[in-house]
Amino acid sequence: MKPSYQLTKHPLGSIREFWAMSWPLMIGLMSSTLMMFADRLFLSRFDPMALNAAASGGIAYYMFLVMPMGVAAISEVLVGRLHGENSCARAGSSVWQFIHMALLSLPVFLLISWAAPGLIFFGSGNTEYETAYFSTLMLFGPAQLIQISLAGFFIAIGSVRIVTITALIGNAINIILDWLLIFGAGSIPALGVEGASLATGIAQSCQVLLLLLVFLSSGYRKEYGTASIGISRGVMKEGLSIGMPSGLGHLMEVICHFLFFRMIMSVSQEQMSLVAMVQSFYVLSSFIIEAESKAAGAIASNLLGGKAYSYLGKVLKSAFSLHTLFSSGLMLIAILFPGALLKLFLAEENVASFTRSGFDASFTTALFYMSLFFLLDGLSWILIGFIQAAGDTRYIFYVSASVHWIAYILPTAWLIYLGKGGADVAWMIIASMSFFTFSLYFIRYWRGSYLKAYQASV
Repeated sequence: MKPSYQLTKHPLGSIREFWAMSWPLMIGLMSSTLMMFADRLFLSRFDPMALNAAASGGIAYYMFLVMPMGVAAISEVLVGRLHGENSCARAGSSVWQFIHMALLSLPVFLLISWAAPGLIFFGSGNTEYETAYFSTLMLFGPAQLIQISLAGFFIAIGSVRIVTITALIGNAINIILDWLLIFGAGSIPALGVEGASLATGIAQSCQVLLLLLVFLSSGYRKEYGTASIGISRGVMKEGLSIGMPSGLGHLMEVICHFLFFRMIMSVSQEQMSLVAMVQSFYVLSSFIIEAESKAAGAIASNLLGGKAYSYLGKVLKSAFSLHTLFSSGLMLIAILFPGALLKLFLAEENVASFTRSGFDASFTTALFYMSLFFLLDGLSWILIGFIQAAGDTRYIFYVSASVHWIAYILPTAWLIYLGKGGADVAWMIIASMSFFTFSLYFIRYWRGSYLKAYQASV
């Protein structure tokens, strides 16, 4: 009989184990990134200013959501530890604490949806579109938090295919609604950017419903206690103590991304469009990074819960090998096919003007730096999976609070806002920043500080 901390039939720490945990998540998350990519592709054809609004409005949305998302994601850590130590009957109650917190956040999201746009989009030149996209997404914020909490449960116990199937269904709904609500059809009016965010919110709500139905099914109620809906202040406190520093750290990142986009806008709307186009390809491939990080966190949480520390290094080596392989493929595409990728976002009549203006060269260089960022960012997020599983989230906060302001915003202010650099310079800054981030996380892992922090807390 395999130990409870072994989530697959494959040898612990092997590439096969990591792949078995990752690939179903990749498929589900790929459908999510395709959904976001489709949003932007549809919006770019509807109105280029709508595409810009989705980029800046989406960053503003995550600026408010990222901290509670950091807390909701800790359901994976707590359930993984319980599963690893073979205390499965307490797992369902842990998840319910995060669902309760998400429901209690609804009045806050409604207030932000109404009050924040006038401040954060003031003077942007695209206020109407940005407000419509942001405000509609905020209404569905609690649904996304519940989806993250429920998905964390299934990932932590190794039932990743449930997350995949529900994601595929939800995102199929989104793409259909995108086409109907952005462009309109029959009696349905063309809602543009508001239609894109409404489609996303409805699809997320459908996904939550599907996950909840499985979560409350008889088998899970019996084995994992998923009907234990009572409030547990102890679990809430633990979730907040682990999740808040991580959430605050990611909040710092999102604030910096928002400021970054505002500084790009100060150069020109064309450069903003180029940055948003390249970012869209990162978004399209980011499902790989997110799946790898979640798989690393789930495996590490179970190993920590089961005190099987000797397998952690093997897991990291397997994760790094797999991510390097994916990164090599992305870099090859970026080097060989930049022109074809650029044309995806441009109407036929605009291709010649972009080429004459030299924007195509800037796009090509930016695309290369994006692929380098993909490599380093993915390695960092694998390490974050380990560090977060150990509850060493204050370190995540310290890294985010320092690196993003010093190595990201300051160079952007100097080279972009003051120096009027373009999209290629912007992505060079992002790639450079990711090198410092990876270095700091790797040092933390290499010294074993994250593991010592966990052992001291249990």
